Amino acid sequence: RFDERLAAQKPVATFVLAAVLLALHGLFRLWATADGALWTQLQLGICVPRFVRDGEVWRLLTGGLLHDQLLAVGLNVAVLLSLGYQTERMLGLGRFLVVVVASILCGALLAVLPSPQLLIPRKFGFSPALFGICGALVGMALRTRGLPPETVAKVRKVALAGLIPSAILAILSGERASLGGGFAVGLGASLGGKAESTVGGGGGGSGADAGSVTVAARGDLSTQGFNANGVFAQSVGGGGGQGGFSVGAAL
Repeated sequence: RFDERLAAQKPVATFVLAAVLLALHGLFRLWATADGALWTQLQLGICVPRFVRDGEVWRLLTGGLLHDQLLAVGLNVAVLLSLGYQTERMLGLGRFLVVVVASILCGALLAVLPSPQLLIPRKFGFSPALFGICGALVGMALRTRGLPPETVAKVRKVALAGLIPSAILAILSGERASLGGGFAVGLGASLGGKAESTVGGGGGGSGADAGSVTVAARGDLSTQGFNANGVFAQSVGGGGGQGGFSVGAAL
């Protein structure tokens, strides 16, 4: 059942983020001229330490979504689709976005704080977020209590595969401190908190034959995570029905 629940999770944020990265690069290519590329980047929100110090703190986040080279955005999108597809399904939409946003902000701060007066853009791009995702995978691979053995093997395989493109990004990037900050955020998030636990409910006692069940529901219904039933109806008879099952994760 765990694998079935995992397969049912849709990595919506991963695909949306990939589309945003490609769209912003497309706008940059469309609007930029030979002598006005820097101006276009400034308009789109590239991170400039001096501007951030003067109050434009939103550049800490938007700077993580901008790339001026086709190779850079292509590599970032490829790694995002490779790692994010599995990681988002494991963490869930909300936790995945927390890791991405926190990694970008941490990487941006590490790029800005050493030279807050600098007027030269810091081009760290989406790489800190990718390192945050990789760090979360490594953390899950190291702390696996409460997960089925097949899922543990899959997480470790994806984490190992993620280290290879991450190493390439680290070699090509001039913002290694930002990348390290992103990795630390993801690793700390997945290792921190309470230990994982798995709890299985007991079986019910014997009883008479079950009757029919009728369910009437109105309004919106939203669930998230593994084994998160929205509406569960059961006519209990004989063995006593489902005892329950829960998994508590570290993140």
